[in-house]
Amino acid sequence: MWFLAKDRKIPISDLVFSDNLASYHSVLSFTSPAVIYADSGVIKTDFAEYEVAIESQTQLQNDVMKVDCITRAVDDAFNSTTAGYTGRCTLDSLFAKLGYGYYSDCKSNNTYFSIPQCKVVSLFDNLTKFASFANGGGAHFYMSMDGVVHGYDYKLIKDKGNATIWYGSILSRSIKTDWHSFTPSEYDIYTYNPDNSLKRESFVIVEGFGRSVVNLCDTTGVWRECAKQELTNSFYNKWYNGYTLTVSVAAGTIPTLGQLVDLNGDGRTFIVKAVSIAYNEIQEVPSITAVLISNPIFEA
Repeated sequence: MWFLAKDRKIPISDLVFSDNLASYHSVLSFTSPAVIYADSGVIKTDFAEYEVAIESQTQLQNDVMKVDCITRAVDDAFNSTTAGYTGRCTLDSLFAKLGYGYYSDCKSNNTYFSIPQCKVVSLFDNLTKFASFANGGGAHFYMSMDGVVHGYDYKLIKDKGNATIWYGSILSRSIKTDWHSFTPSEYDIYTYNPDNSLKRESFVIVEGFGRSVVNLCDTTGVWRECAKQELTNSFYNKWYNGYTLTVSVAAGTIPTLGQLVDLNGDGRTFIVKAVSIAYNEIQEVPSITAVLISNPIFEA
């Protein structure tokens, strides 16, 4: 494997493709014997070539450099400024208006957006809060190496997805329940409407995880539903990260982000949150690890 830049051909090793819904785009990393004095180049392997921009370089204990990159398509997108949009539309229509390729297995609702001209990071932050998928909750967005945006909804994947049985060994396990101390699931929403009236509404996402009050001044008549969607997305993004497994995936299995899996056929389903595919000079096949998430376990 080689890194080509400025008419130089640098031998590299330990190439890793990382996709993780905790971030907004894919990352390619490798180790180099020395610092690379360039901000872009081409990763060349036996199976493909990737035009990349270098994001960071970190010296490791053995004096080699760990280099993190993103593809040129992702770099171009995240360094651009979106046109912005205000009004109602579906996500398919929104991304078409903004000029980005978009794909999702989940059908989006016709939703009100107020998105200023901004970087893609801010766009994704906004959509993670306010995007609405039909009967869903826990919206998330991710840009693949080819620059296409993919939309996910944790609740819909968990409730409606068809699970695939995987086999692998668990490397680590994490169960968190402290998040619901700060993120209640039941609300009393008080809305001051355009006619100066005050309306109270009980809003329950999931019963039993605390109650809070939200005060809204909605002079436009559109923000009450937006606020409810933000509360829903925030809750389910944490709810479905309550139980996390890191798994070494058996050979022959190629995970994909957002896939619903049944690990070792035990009947409990997980969402694929992250995938790491690592190549080195010794192994004939790559080693694959995945991060699987689900709602927290409370039963014995």
